[in-house]
Amino acid sequence: MKPINASPAFGGISILCVDNHIDSLEILRVTLQLEGANVLTATSAREALFSLKQSGVDVVLCDLRMPDENGVETLHKLRAAGFEGPAIALTAIRNAEVEAEVLKQGFAAYLTKPVEIDELVAAIADLPKVQRKVS
Repeated sequence: MKPINASPAFGGISILCVDNHIDSLEILRVTLQLEGANVLTATSAREALFSLKQSGVDVVLCDLRMPDENGVETLHKLRAAGFEGPAIALTAIRNAEVEAEVLKQGFAAYLTKPVEIDELVAAIADLPKVQRKVS
């Protein structure tokens, strides 16, 4: 765990968090803002597309299970709208077959909920686009 006075990991990075659970979004928002990220939130694919059009996004964190559209469908819509950055899948499903399929569908990483803060920060920091931007 980092000391409180450590410098933020994600200065200048814009992260879009997509999850239909508002509590989960709030935890992600606060955590990532403390790491220096600009955080946008969306509770659906529709909101995510709107956010993407309003602001540039470097990374997407997306829940896989949402009522209207799942995370894979949401990522495909974001890609069709021009998002080219990395995406991380968040899910409560701990399953190697699901993970393999999600990674084949274009996600760069697969994290299971509840996600440890250090694990989330490390996964985002390991993304090549993030490494280039904060270096």
